Amino acid sequence: AERVVERYKGADLVGRRYRPPFDFFYGKQPNAHQILPADYVTTEDGTGIVHIAPAFGEEDKKVTDAADIQVVMPLTPHAEFTDEVAPYVGMHVFDANKVIIRDLKEAGLLLRHETYDHPYPHCWRCDNPLIQRALSSWFVAVTKFRDRMVELNQEINWVPGHVKDGQFGKWLANAIDWGISRNRYWGSPIPVWRSDNPDYPRVDVYGSLDEIERDFGVRPTDLHRPAVDELVR
Repeated sequence: AERVVERYKGADLVGRRYRPPFDFFYGKQPNAHQILPADYVTTEDGTGIVHIAPAFGEEDKKVTDAADIQVVMPLTPHAEFTDEVAPYVGMHVFDANKVIIRDLKEAGLLLRHETYDHPYPHCWRCDNPLIQRALSSWFVAVTKFRDRMVELNQEINWVPGHVKDGQFGKWLANAIDWGISRNRYWGSPIPVWRSDNPDYPRVDVYGSLDEIERDFGVRPTDLHRPAVDELVR
């Protein structure tokens, strides 16, 4: 039978360290594996301690960013585990659920196993279930000039007038940095070349075909991948 050993307030636990149930990343990051506070946890939606994974959730990443914890990515783009988690390498995350639960149980770390039903995102093309997965991206730093946009919006004569402080004004006031890169071949090209030679680090941003021709010696007819990948300085 379960027995209450001691009771704590959440604030009493913040900052405490713990050993994770799996050792794959234990001790590899100085700030990881500690109890962190989050202001979106309420008694209405449930409370308590949960494991967070910054590579797989926006709210999780905000919490770990504030604590200077780096993202780890043990999944391939096909949602299969990498060799960083050797016992499950090559296994799809959904297929791994039962195996992980079994291993936790065998290690004596499983308190209770329950199933929760909730809506889940699916691909509108192929109807496969989707996961959130962090990607390295380019952003426009909208938050740096958001306040100025809010000011200038007041000078615009909107028709109908309620849009100024309504739909558009609220959108401006809550604008976030704008992700402009995509990991797709058919996206709009971003004309940034970054050196892959650590002895000569540099980033060049090109503004015209003339500039590309000047530095690469060829004038491309297609700025999309994979054609543009052939341009090497």
